[in-house]
Amino acid sequence: MKILGIIQAHSRTFAGGEGLVLKRLSDGSLLIDKVISRFKEVRNLNDIVLAVPDVPENVVFDEIAKKHDIACFKGDKDDIGKRLLYCARENKANIIVRIFGHDVAINPLQLEEMLKEVIAKGVEGAVFNNEVFHGGGFILNIKTLARLQDLLSKPEVRREFAARPDSYIRLNPDKFDIIFVEAKLPSEDEIEAARKYLRETLCQDGVTDVDIKYADDRDHSITKYKLAIDYLHAQHNVLDVACAYGVGTNLLAEHCQTITGVDLSESAIKQARDNIKRDNVSFLLGDATALDFISDNMFDRVVSFDTIEHIEQDRAFIKEIKRVLKPEGLFILGTPRKVGEHVINPYHVREYSYEELEALLLEEGLRIIKQYSHTGYIISEQDATGEGFIWVCQKWGERRTY
Repeated sequence: MKILGIIQAHSRTFAGGEGLVLKRLSDGSLLIDKVISRFKEVRNLNDIVLAVPDVPENVVFDEIAKKHDIACFKGDKDDIGKRLLYCARENKANIIVRIFGHDVAINPLQLEEMLKEVIAKGVEGAVFNNEVFHGGGFILNIKTLARLQDLLSKPEVRREFAARPDSYIRLNPDKFDIIFVEAKLPSEDEIEAARKYLRETLCQDGVTDVDIKYADDRDHSITKYKLAIDYLHAQHNVLDVACAYGVGTNLLAEHCQTITGVDLSESAIKQARDNIKRDNVSFLLGDATALDFISDNMFDRVVSFDTIEHIEQDRAFIKEIKRVLKPEGLFILGTPRKVGEHVINPYHVREYSYEELEALLLEEGLRIIKQYSHTGYIISEQDATGEGFIWVCQKWGERRTY
């Protein structure tokens, strides 16, 4: 039996920016160098392969693979399931263990335990219920990987699953004989090392690294805004808090009367103003906890994605959202779900469990009228928690307006 470790990577993100895997650390190494070294700690892997899209800019991975004495497989850019399957077949693997090239917080011991259990029980594989930020992976046998690819190729299956095949398994557990595992964080020392690497490579101002020229509509930051469109009408005035470069703001602008983007980053606001020219769009520099330049009851809809976890004064943030929202308006909030007691992202002040976020909103006078989650960045109503929450909220005592 051959067990193949596959590291899935690309030089660019779905947002079109430079891939995190190629960011350089203070010691001169790349983030993916740390991940490869960490993955090698998983015992029982017969080989490790980098599986990357077959595009010219990914030639850099040939040298990375050579440096670590592993192979590099180039395959389909958009169909990840196909890339993994062909990689497994070329390497004559019976079982694959797949992680991402930015997974500096993986837990090698847990992956070993999962692998042993899969073999001992003779099941199709093992998948995490909720993956840790930059730490996860899944295990599948080759027959299941091939069957999964057949399922994903059916016309009725959402195209996003081609890029996130493990999300299909997690949202369709009845189709597979799979062990579902609750993720365990590595040791505190290993967590701190991962936080150090991420502190050196993630965007320090919290703004997503977006390159509109290369951006893909499967990017998570774009899919969340697409969901918000369902709650917009042509006559609505909308506020986008923490709008970053305005990519999502621009998307919503086609579906409302006016939209105002606010962000704390001067460089992001400048780029948004320079790149987005619409009569119904404006961008303002501002603090989400002190929107005193905005009048009370001004907006029909307020959207804010991946913001509250960065804010020390989360209650002040919610109070300001509630103040600027019209009595019958809706607030669409997105934030990651807390996994374990440690927060891996060094730029997050906190993360929330389902109960913690619900209590905060209720205590500040907002009720939740619709819940979505993202599971491997696939937005769904099937799972109330997933890896992150996307909730539609309204002030208490107001009637629903959508």
